[in-house]
Amino acid sequence: MRLCNLDLPLAIVNGTDTKRLWIPIHGLMEIPTRHSNNTATFNIPGGAASGCDSLVTLDLTISNAVNGIDTQIACDSYTWIDGNTYTTSNNTATFTIFGGSSSGCDSTVTLDLTINNSNSTVLSETFDSATITGANGPVLYGNGGSDFNASYALSGTFFGWFNVQNGIGDVDIYDINVPGLNPGCTVTASIWMRMSYNAPNVSISLIDDNGIIMDSTNLTLTTSWQQITLTAPVSTNGINYIVHYNSTGGNGLDVIMEDLLITQSCGINAEISQVSDQCFDWQQF
Repeated sequence: MRLCNLDLPLAIVNGTDTKRLWIPIHGLMEIPTRHSNNTATFNIPGGAASGCDSLVTLDLTISNAVNGIDTQIACDSYTWIDGNTYTTSNNTATFTIFGGSSSGCDSTVTLDLTINNSNSTVLSETFDSATITGANGPVLYGNGGSDFNASYALSGTFFGWFNVQNGIGDVDIYDINVPGLNPGCTVTASIWMRMSYNAPNVSISLIDDNGIIMDSTNLTLTTSWQQITLTAPVSTNGINYIVHYNSTGGNGLDVIMEDLLITQSCGINAEISQVSDQCFDWQQF
């Protein structure tokens, strides 16, 4: 056995083991740890070059893996960093960039994707059903169902017959809610209208979920078919298409409607949120 300085106690050489590792790690003591540490020590008997014991203090920094969210808004489809092309909205896909953070940690990115279709039909109503959704039945004869009369037919099919009861006026006769819209897009509503005889006055409106009129028109119907089109920017996730009867009902004052088509158009609008990383702050960004 070799002794250092025979007339003195055994000398010990001190040192610091500095490491920056990912989790988990095993130190010299083979004890796994997931936390930074600068207090642990380990004695290596005879570990110094002189043969003395070597006392090592651990100076360990643990860098946690990094999580981030990539927010995207795209038109029709979007190809992400994982190589997949998405045609519908997605907020569950993830991709790991090994060693991708500035600290050398792995970087896991979650996709937050909204797909807006460039031009999509959100409502198509032919008014062929016996009971028409949106009709204000209590103020209408027959509850506002479909009807057929070759003299009035536009396309040879049934049409919506809204015959307002005698004495009733200034009332909504048709009100349909259209959900699933994307704010920032544009909605276009087109319908064909006429009357059988006389000349009822109606107004048509697009009203958002906050009750704000986005577009409207007022017209007096004739015995000829008219195509009425409204266009408005989408401000909420839903919109109401309302036909309001301004005249007083009865004596043949009715409204005939066919082929209501509401579409949504969305231009390309991409919002890219850069993924940043920051270890040691509970992975907050």
